[in-house]
Amino acid sequence: MKRLYPSAHVTLTDVVPEAIASRWIWERVFDCTVDEAVAAPAQQIPCDDASVDLLFCYAAAHQFVDHDAALREVRRVLAPGGVCLWLYEPTSPKWCHTAAERRVNKKRPDVKEHVLQPAPVSAAATQCGLSVSLVYCTSTAHRGRFATLYYHALAAMPVLQSVLPCTAHFVIMRA
Repeated sequence: MKRLYPSAHVTLTDVVPEAIASRWIWERVFDCTVDEAVAAPAQQIPCDDASVDLLFCYAAAHQFVDHDAALREVRRVLAPGGVCLWLYEPTSPKWCHTAAERRVNKKRPDVKEHVLQPAPVSAAATQCGLSVSLVYCTSTAHRGRFATLYYHALAAMPVLQSVLPCTAHFVIMRA
């Protein structure tokens, strides 16, 4: 974002202090410098009330400890008309959620992964006064052979995207 919009004020947050300390790597890759960086959980965003136009995270929201609290915090910091994007998140409906989490945790057993259920996330956002829409992402980039076939099938039959595990972008808005 900073590279695309150099005049925008960009604050980087991560719950892990080491990630903040290593930001220089990404600043070098993207040839830009963020304005500030703070180690903070999603439930304690270091911004004033109604002060943020765009909030986003990439493939990280599924790791938030308390999604309800994170969404309340999103509501607090977003300006009216502001948007929060939870990008490239693993999702699954309730009926196969346990199997979906078991599958993702087989890949990297050393790092506990979670899979978001869209219905409870949407309900929690609505309760906070936010609206949510999902954009399913059937990209086959950087996927194994089976996953590539699976995501091709999901792309060919969009009705399956909401009833089977699928990657999705959550578009969360404050009115």
